[in-house]
Amino acid sequence: NTADASTNALHLTPEGLTFGPGVVGQAAVFDGQARATLPLDDFMRGDTTFSLLVWFRTSADVYSQTIVSNHPMCAYSDAGFSLDYYGTAAPDGPFFRAVLVPVTVQANVNLSDGRWHHAVAVFDHDTVSLYLDSVHLGSETSVYRATDNDLFIGYARDEYVGCGGPGESYFVGSIDEVSVLPYALRAEDVR
Repeated sequence: NTADASTNALHLTPEGLTFGPGVVGQAAVFDGQARATLPLDDFMRGDTTFSLLVWFRTSADVYSQTIVSNHPMCAYSDAGFSLDYYGTAAPDGPFFRAVLVPVTVQANVNLSDGRWHHAVAVFDHDTVSLYLDSVHLGSETSVYRATDNDLFIGYARDEYVGCGGPGESYFVGSIDEVSVLPYALRAEDVR
């Protein structure tokens, strides 16, 4: 379902998505070309405290896959955040990471197993904490700089010429239950 379950009326704009079995009901299926965009509420445009939760699964072992992002895929982006998975084809792969530009929290883990995984990234003022399947993978300190970008699901926006092309960083698999909360979850609340 692409409708907002909250009272915010922020509805997903899908492009090329299909749907299949999800964690709860139906999940969005991404084929490496499909993508979706979610307009962000005002709290994301200036506040520095929020939590991002998402269920995902993939069996693709490609170089890089962006699960959710609100910054361009280029390394020289100076604001925003993302959750990404890099397969064994990536240097130092496989690994899963949360980026709060310019800081990265990263863990070496192979997630190309076709199983559902629950990722939680908590952005609390100047700290980003990453959880995967209820396990704390790490935290780093950074200064969050908001962007005017929306939330890109299954891809990172490639707004600069020479910054990748169609299909680069696009997700291959299923994504379900994307939630953005206007507060930082406590470690004991991450399940």
